[in-house]
Amino acid sequence: MGNGSLCLTRNLAGNPVWIATLMDVHERWITYRGAVDAWECDQMQHMNIQHFARRIGMAERYLLAQFGLSSSALHGRQLHAVARREHIAFAKELRAGCPIVGRSVPVAVGGDHQLRLQHELINGISGDICMTACSEYALVDSGGVHHPWPEALVQAIDASASQAELSWRPSAGGSGKIVHIEHHLQEAVTGRELVTMATAHVFFDVASRKAIALRDGLTRPVSETAASPPALS
Repeated sequence: MGNGSLCLTRNLAGNPVWIATLMDVHERWITYRGAVDAWECDQMQHMNIQHFARRIGMAERYLLAQFGLSSSALHGRQLHAVARREHIAFAKELRAGCPIVGRSVPVAVGGDHQLRLQHELINGISGDICMTACSEYALVDSGGVHHPWPEALVQAIDASASQAELSWRPSAGGSGKIVHIEHHLQEAVTGRELVTMATAHVFFDVASRKAIALRDGLTRPVSETAASPPALS
């Protein structure tokens, strides 16, 4: 089954459901199962995006553990799996009580031993993809030296899944009802830039439950370069 295919599976109620995925569907790549708690929902009664990201983090740790890279194993070897970049796209909302299935797959190892993982969070009832993420990790020691990933993980890279790689979405400031925001986290003493993040937001009127445009003057253009991270070499 190639990327972008449909898979007939069963939801938690035992009913058949078609799931559309960016990657080949295989039980091996299921890295998360759970459900939305009511306290995780915001004023729109949808699961807040911070909890989407938390589940992706859990899925990543589970996937790496399958290749001998659990937190305890890494600690014993004095190594750390360090996130270098993450691109997240939200497609559909999740409400309280909804079951979630997470799938993750390694898709590439680039320059300086940077590993790219791809993830999906799927509505366990409808089969809809609610979130996709592409993350890049490096395996480093306390001195910052990069180490190669285990051969078993490299051999597991799915060439067909790499064709479904998420593209970086450039940001060009506010446009219509979508607002792009850049964030920069800097070291207080030296001013050295530690993290940059580009996000896209939609603001809602809670009463009408419709997206609204921000008034003029609240946005300004941002640089195309800063909003478009370079591709993994």
